[in-house]
Amino acid sequence: MSSVLDIFLAIFTIIMPLFGGALTVIMFYYKDVMEKEPRRRVVSIFLWGLVTGLIIIAFTIPMFILANRAINLLTEDWQIILVMLAVVLVQVVAEEGLKGLVLWRKCFRVVREIDGLFDGFFYGAIIGTGAGVVDAIAYSILATDWLSGLEIAIIRTIRIPGTHALFTGILGMYFAWNRYRNKKMYPGMIYAVLLHTIWNIVTYIISFYLIGIPFYAANFSLLGIYLLFMFILTTSLIRYDQKNFPRGTEVLQENGN
Repeated sequence: MSSVLDIFLAIFTIIMPLFGGALTVIMFYYKDVMEKEPRRRVVSIFLWGLVTGLIIIAFTIPMFILANRAINLLTEDWQIILVMLAVVLVQVVAEEGLKGLVLWRKCFRVVREIDGLFDGFFYGAIIGTGAGVVDAIAYSILATDWLSGLEIAIIRTIRIPGTHALFTGILGMYFAWNRYRNKKMYPGMIYAVLLHTIWNIVTYIISFYLIGIPFYAANFSLLGIYLLFMFILTTSLIRYDQKNFPRGTEVLQENGN
């Protein structure tokens, strides 16, 4: 009976993040009221997000293992805090840099349908979501047992939209801004890294210092904050596109872009 339960928990642990990722993609897809992106391309970009997530996990897990060993050798609290902050910063810069590279090469260099800020945000969010799904599954599998892995899967499924999707989406928005309005791209990377770092620090504090109902309440509160911020941001982007790119690529061609 125990083995059957373990198999069920293992399958559910893997399905949960995929389900959360799929809901995120669908939410962004139907948010676009101007022009839906080709579904085959959306699936392709999501798969590239999964590949990106695998690469990220390949270097972040060993990095955290080494950092944990280093922390165990330290005696001063300030030394431990500095090591943890350094690891978090290195992780975030590497993650957002890699996702940004994939986003640029697989979307902005080849996808001509990107004709507004929301489209840039959309493709960035899709790649971020794919990476977030792999992140959730990997850390769930690495848990001490399938029951705790399931708890990690549930929490990380809640957090998927609030981390990778949002921050890589902001990066994609600045990529689109650079493409059509010659705005600089580096602020997008700065915002993505800064917000991602703050988010990681907050979630680590919640994970280490809260248990039981307060732990879940804090995570669902983060989800509520994310949904509110995402609604305001995406609605603003669509209104901007409707004003500046009312006919999509036709307007861009008329403007000589």
